[in-house]
Amino acid sequence: MPATLYTPFDKEISEINASDLLALRVVPEGWYIEYKSSIPNTKSIAKSISAFANTYGGWLFYGIKEAANKDRTAELFPGIPSDDIATEEMKIRQAISACVSPPPYFEMHIVRGPNIEIGLDERRAIIVIRVQKSYTAPHIHSDGRIYRRIADESNPRPETDRHILDMLWKRGKRRQRSLDSLIRTKPEISKAEKQTTYLDVFILPSPWREVFPKREIKFDEFADLMANKEVGSGGLPFDSAQSSSEGFIARQVKDNQADRLSLTWRYMVDGTSHITLPLSSISIDDNFYNANSNTRKFFEGYTHPSDFFSLLKEKNFSSGFLVDLNILFAALWGVMRRHEKLAEVTGLDFPYDLSLRISGTWRRVPFIDTEAYRNFTKQHGIPLVQTSESISPAGDWFYSLSGKEVGQDNDVWTGVKTCTIFFWIAEMFGVPYSHIVTRHSGNEHWYDELNSLLQRAKEVQSRRNRRLS
Repeated sequence: MPATLYTPFDKEISEINASDLLALRVVPEGWYIEYKSSIPNTKSIAKSISAFANTYGGWLFYGIKEAANKDRTAELFPGIPSDDIATEEMKIRQAISACVSPPPYFEMHIVRGPNIEIGLDERRAIIVIRVQKSYTAPHIHSDGRIYRRIADESNPRPETDRHILDMLWKRGKRRQRSLDSLIRTKPEISKAEKQTTYLDVFILPSPWREVFPKREIKFDEFADLMANKEVGSGGLPFDSAQSSSEGFIARQVKDNQADRLSLTWRYMVDGTSHITLPLSSISIDDNFYNANSNTRKFFEGYTHPSDFFSLLKEKNFSSGFLVDLNILFAALWGVMRRHEKLAEVTGLDFPYDLSLRISGTWRRVPFIDTEAYRNFTKQHGIPLVQTSESISPAGDWFYSLSGKEVGQDNDVWTGVKTCTIFFWIAEMFGVPYSHIVTRHSGNEHWYDELNSLLQRAKEVQSRRNRRLS
């Protein structure tokens, strides 16, 4: 639960039961609370919810009557007829969709009777709505007005103060600047690391802070989860953990120089994850065309490197760096599986939004060990990255990672997400997604072919580790 959102309860909205509503007998209407004994018309619904979103967020209760005294606390709990609940839910959602622009985010929960403590009949129910403070404000009502909550008044009022309206507009702009800073600010690296190519993955539960972790994860719990070596947890153990002003940081230090930027996971208290992955690459050395060159040994174990090297020679590549995107695919699978575990612990369900950044990419050549990529390079030439940095998607947009379908196998779900992200990254390196795998008519085909690539990449990495040991 975000600290900025007032709550009269000590639990999540989805866990509230009828007995919990007793707490409202001492909670007055005002900034954060509004009681309605019945469902009003659609414009009134839109007015209440948009006002909370434009101010500090809050709670709206349909089926509760406030006391007639000066305190205006909850007095009676008559509820709404249970037979009407489905229709009323739809009415509320349609009211926001039709009467507010842009529609604010809100959560809705139904508390059903019977409950003797509050006098709620078994044929009645109470609708509980939680509205977050919005960073896409102002939300404009269909009557052309912008409504806000005012002090202890029970009903929202249209805002006419130009200064307040400017503040609402600036709220969204500040959040946009914060997002830009997160995605565009690169970690500082040493001079020795400037030749390294990095991928930064940003996974956000809600860029506009409409959704927060349902459960706070403690440092020791985070450290244990990130250190887990089991394949079911991602198989990418992070053996170093520390706190930060924004949350926690986990690093993979083993087999790396401890003072260098290695595989790093930054977790922030709002549920955002920022993962930095150094990409596996090697320079084209002077001895490149020799069969025993370090560059060629680097790719031993793959299926198609010979054709790739022949084409590099034909196109007169004699310097630069080759980036092994096959190893990246294996690492991405581990990242996505570990993020699923983190989401389970914090209660932040999918969908998530995602942004990608690659840096240190000027004059980099990607290698993908698939027949489709081999054919692509023969037909269209070898892609060469022309910029030192790239962000995808461009502009203020984000990719969306959907939740698991009912009955879908967990490995397949992880695989499909990993394939999709891998396609986005490959396009940043100049490789169209349609030229990564031979069959691309369905998600399962992506997974089948790239899963084979994943296994080859793991074997190649094992060979490299053995040569270094």
